Amino acid sequence: MPPVKRPTPDQALTAALPALSRLLEAAAQWLEGVNESRLKIEAQAAENQATMDQLAASPDHGRERESDVTTRPFNCQSLNGSWFHKLDADGKVELQGSIIADVAPPGQPGIYLVELHQWMDGRSAYQTLIPLRAMTEPEDGGSWRFYDDDQWMRMAHLDRKALAVDNVNRQEVT
Repeated sequence: MPPVKRPTPDQALTAALPALSRLLEAAAQWLEGVNESRLKIEAQAAENQATMDQLAASPDHGRERESDVTTRPFNCQSLNGSWFHKLDADGKVELQGSIIADVAPPGQPGIYLVELHQWMDGRSAYQTLIPLRAMTEPEDGGSWRFYDDDQWMRMAHLDRKALAVDNVNRQEVT
């Protein structure tokens, strides 16, 4: 068998350059994507901070918002103080809670601070921001139902459950 001819270091480097060049180009594109994602995240964080700063500057900051809002007289010009169910596309309740405040800057579409409640005991779970568009045009095909108080919300849920049981019973009979 003839001896194996090994390339010189210069020849090996010259042969590897196209592959290294492609690898560096792919790494540069990946880093560019990472940087774009970082910039988007930073912009969203700045927007969220501005919203939280606006909330902190509110004269009600530090008070327990839900009891304050939901005990005020009903105002038909605002969703503040309303209770809600977020239904999935099949009509099953996904979320329940109350609307605490409209935190959108004046003249911009609503962004609502909502307080979500646990299923088992109805206690507050946490607060989050939800844009009005997510309520009026849910992407998952579901819908939102609003109520003037928590008792109406609970009764609506019980009525829906009773109707679902009744429908199942009717299907079993036929």
